Amino acid sequence: MLKMIKKLKFSIIFNANAAGGRKLKLINKVIELLKIDHSVELFKTSSEKDAEKVFSELSKNNTDRVVIAGGDGSVCFGINQIINKYKDIDKPIIGYIPAGTANILQIETQIEKKAKEIYKVLVSENTKKINLAKINDKYFFLMAGIGFDSEIVHSICLLYTSDAADEGLGVDLGGRRII
Repeated sequence: MLKMIKKLKFSIIFNANAAGGRKLKLINKVIELLKIDHSVELFKTSSEKDAEKVFSELSKNNTDRVVIAGGDGSVCFGINQIINKYKDIDKPIIGYIPAGTANILQIETQIEKKAKEIYKVLVSENTKKINLAKINDKYFFLMAGIGFDSEIVHSICLLYTSDAADEGLGVDLGGRRII
């Protein structure tokens, strides 16, 4: 059973490029539910530069939960920003609205894809720490890959980028072109 805290201040960072924007309906439903009993501030980003500015500003504000609405890459980026920007202050609890292409984190954590269930997780006091790994100066939490793995991930990103499809870009994988 999830126990809810009283009124919380949520800062939701939405990656407008995640999953080609197809998860906007889910994100809006979760935000509507949160606004019933909580304070919600939404930050829409379309680039890493936009997101870096948002995280810099958030580190100066007093927010209870930073919620990242995006995919696994957005969450990983957000974790790195929070680690780097919140050096001398308490780090907020990080929440997640699965709005990416594959959403491996959602699968691994068994978060349901329903707005009401995501809402329950976000307002819950039941938080869990996760282990992070670090390569060079970047933290990650799911996996790291090189070579063929990274080509596949890159090709999927191209697949869901409208500019790539419009320009006929893709990746050749053993004689099969993926756009």
